[in-house]
Amino acid sequence: TPYLSREIARAREETERALPILLAAKLALLVATFALTVLLAAVVIDDDSLVAVIAAVVLATLVDGFSMFVYGYFQGREAMGFEARVTTLAAIVRALGGIALALAFDDLGPVVAWILGIALIQAVVAARRLARVASPGRSLWRRHGAGRVHWHSVLSMGLMAIFVMTYLRLDSVLIGWLRDERAVGLYAAAYTLMLGAQIVPTMAATALTPVFARTHARDPDVFESAWHSGIRLVLLISLPIALATTLLAGPLIDRLYGAEFERSADVLALVIWICPLGSLSLIAQAALRGARRETWLTAVSGACAALNVGLNLWIMGAAVVTVVTELLNALALVGLCLRDGIVPVPRFPVVRVALAGVALAAVAIALGSAPVEIAGLASACAYVAVLAAT
Repeated sequence: TPYLSREIARAREETERALPILLAAKLALLVATFALTVLLAAVVIDDDSLVAVIAAVVLATLVDGFSMFVYGYFQGREAMGFEARVTTLAAIVRALGGIALALAFDDLGPVVAWILGIALIQAVVAARRLARVASPGRSLWRRHGAGRVHWHSVLSMGLMAIFVMTYLRLDSVLIGWLRDERAVGLYAAAYTLMLGAQIVPTMAATALTPVFARTHARDPDVFESAWHSGIRLVLLISLPIALATTLLAGPLIDRLYGAEFERSADVLALVIWICPLGSLSLIAQAALRGARRETWLTAVSGACAALNVGLNLWIMGAAVVTVVTELLNALALVGLCLRDGIVPVPRFPVVRVALAGVALAAVAIALGSAPVEIAGLASACAYVAVLAAT
């Protein structure tokens, strides 16, 4: 999927000729992944109903993966309105329907079936749009393999995705193995909020990825401008979120989850810093991918995955280890960008942001006993006001 997005941005006509073989590869990977996952679940788990639920959820996730493949094509063309409309509608319908079914039946079966059904409908809509836009008036499968595919790039990007998923999510699995299910729940409560905080930076990186691919070696000024703008945008958003969340972690956890999740506050105060670090990594990844340096990306991600697993098994501090891993990942990727001369040192208003951060922290601490909504909003206003004033 990331390969398709980049190559459509770089060489649309040639990549469209390769769409049939890319689509066949994607579908083959989805089928193989589903079969392997269900087989492993059946071997490890004795509960048939649980295996069925896992199979349905995995199938829904993989079907969503096909939809993401289609959206990758449109991302490469920098035409993301279709993806925005369909995914927004699907998310709302999926969530509301799932909640209603959970309340009505108090059982996972109908909820999982609903999730799978929405995923299938979204995939059909996406496939029809792809066929209509990328191959008007003819079958997508015609001229099979006519375009060139750089399979080493596909492999590198795929391995990178696996490594990143490993060092960002394996900690929850290790907590379950080495501790208990309650510890997993406490950790996941905080981690979910961090993932929500990273939505806007991820949006920015997604929008900039095809820009980097399109302008590298063709329009260096635009490439450099996208670098500076991307770094500035994601850090201006993610840094105050991380700082405010750290200072208000206790009231925030209490408001959203209840007093029994009190221990999640310490985890949240740490893992929220993945947001600015991960944001920096995302922009650096987009620049390196646009410059066709995916081999370096894979090497760094693999090293981070190995480091994360090793440190988790050694010191069992999942939150600290994941933040440290993301810090090293960000430093390595930005360092690669600067070392190879792909981009210059990013321009960033350090003094202004530092002053705004001090104002945010002062307001958050002063209003620590107020409702968290008021403290959070007032802190955000102080941050924006200082940025504007300076």
